Amino acid sequence: MAKPTVIIIAGGANSRFFPFQTLGHKGAFPLLGKSLLARTLENLHAHGFDKVVAVLTPRDAELHITEQIVQHTQLPLQVSYVTQPEPRGMGDATLLGTRTMSAEEQARFAVISAYQINAGEMLDQMMTLGEGTVLASARTSTPTEYGMLAFNDAGQVVNIVEKPAVGTEPSDQKILTIYLFAQSFLEQLKSTPAAEYNFETALSLQLQRQPAPVLKLTTESPSLKYPWQLFTFLELLFKQQQPYRAASAQVAPTAVIDESAGPVYIGENAKIGHASRIVGPCYIGDNVIVGDFVLVRQSSLEKNVEVGGFLEIARSIIGTGTHLHSGYVGDSIIGPNVRIGAGFVNANKRIDRKSIGVKVKGKMIDSGRTQLGMLVGENAKIGIHVSVMPGKCIGQDAVVYPHQSVADNVTAELQPSK
Repeated sequence: MAKPTVIIIAGGANSRFFPFQTLGHKGAFPLLGKSLLARTLENLHAHGFDKVVAVLTPRDAELHITEQIVQHTQLPLQVSYVTQPEPRGMGDATLLGTRTMSAEEQARFAVISAYQINAGEMLDQMMTLGEGTVLASARTSTPTEYGMLAFNDAGQVVNIVEKPAVGTEPSDQKILTIYLFAQSFLEQLKSTPAAEYNFETALSLQLQRQPAPVLKLTTESPSLKYPWQLFTFLELLFKQQQPYRAASAQVAPTAVIDESAGPVYIGENAKIGHASRIVGPCYIGDNVIVGDFVLVRQSSLEKNVEVGGFLEIARSIIGTGTHLHSGYVGDSIIGPNVRIGAGFVNANKRIDRKSIGVKVKGKMIDSGRTQLGMLVGENAKIGIHVSVMPGKCIGQDAVVYPHQSVADNVTAELQPSK
């Protein structure tokens, strides 16, 4: 049986992904040396899904972000690119994607997010469940944040309830952004009035007439609405990582590589200084420099990162080309090409140990995490002796001057009070 064409939704404004929305779509975010989209494409290819339509934002198309990721994979994929002029929702993106497809391809196609890193494996299983619409779901303990599935007595999906109030959720199964469709859904979508959520409306209307089978995952399938959810992806990828030390890597004789709790990857031309300790699981990318007396544990340092002496990095993601000096970075995500001065400290827990809130689009969102440091956008600059409170965001190109305590999000600059 021929494998269906896969539409990858890489568009949208990604406004809830602040301060990393400037890096492109969420699937373009790199972890352990490879973007989530590249991992998605690799999994699709491994399972025989080689026809792809990527729906892009105008900025993505102009900068060739997705195109470069596809080319870098060097996979024999047939990829078409479609630009969504404005972020008009998933329904509009799907219709744009199907316009590039033949009538035969429109008879059976898939729609997935750009970060569905097990897409090929999941689609193979979904294809065995039926020839019409087939959905996928996973259990969640926070149903108020997702579209939740309602089932009939036969275990088929009959409705999707978006973000139900506490106590009204129809099940514990959240819908995942991976779908198998037939021509009937496409006709339903075309007849549904254009709106931001017409995809969900069309799907609900179809389910009411024709209930759909669902693939229920027993393993974790993370969502990626907010940036701190990258930590869940990091944990999953660390479980798959194998120990590796490049022949060109230089590890000082007094340095310790501790793999008792997980593997450590050390890339090409990386350097680990004297009396430093790398505690796995850990990823040290190509050309990374870790200075003397540094502790790195359960973290990912992308290529060309430079870490000065006397710094601890714990459970954090450090973007390409970022430079850090002495201090402490914990449970944080730092974008590419950030500069952080000496004596830096971020807090990663509230004093009362309650869940940490993050201000997103002017509204406080509960992260669901009791440990969460800072989120720093690309090219930000942070001076010496700065402290940052839990869950605070520092935007792209922002400047935090020395000796400041960051207690709120910074979008431009934070200067000393006069």
